[in-house]
Amino acid sequence: MATRAEPHRTSSTSQWIGSAIAIAVTLVIAVIILRKAREVTDHVPVVVASDRPALKAGVEAELRANGKVMHATLETLDLTLGPGQPPDAQLTGGKWEGRFAVTFTPGAVRLARIGARLRGGSMIIMRNNNVVLSDYAGDEERTVLATVPLSLGRGMQQLTYIFNSDGRFDVRLQPLWQPEDAADPQPLPLP
Repeated sequence: MATRAEPHRTSSTSQWIGSAIAIAVTLVIAVIILRKAREVTDHVPVVVASDRPALKAGVEAELRANGKVMHATLETLDLTLGPGQPPDAQLTGGKWEGRFAVTFTPGAVRLARIGARLRGGSMIIMRNNNVVLSDYAGDEERTVLATVPLSLGRGMQQLTYIFNSDGRFDVRLQPLWQPEDAADPQPLPLP
């Protein structure tokens, strides 16, 4: 008569010791990871919300033409100029450059394509030192939008529009956006 082999049984003490060792190893690894993370983050500066300058909706402009620089605060940005006409009477005509820091509140919009109505120059749109869109329009007005939508937070958002005109064509610059649920581009929501 053949005897049946009993399945190998481990004692509950052996199971408990194995579990305790696994937990101990896990804790040691976690402590090592946390210490390494602390070493890395100890060298990262912390920016407290109160250390940042408060953003206000509107446009801060820096305009340059023929060696002259001027600064202005604008409520909105919607340029329509003739050939060679500077954006401000204090500047002489011809070539000019404008850097426009545009600050807006997106409201409930969380994703939107950013762009502009553009004519008579080259334009670069920047966000946090990253190029969102770069384009050029000659004598024909164009509507240009980034192909990738931007993720927008709940608070104030800032974009920088850099525009260069060589003075040969009419100029048009109007910031636009197209929220993810909108069928067409719309003016950026400035005050």
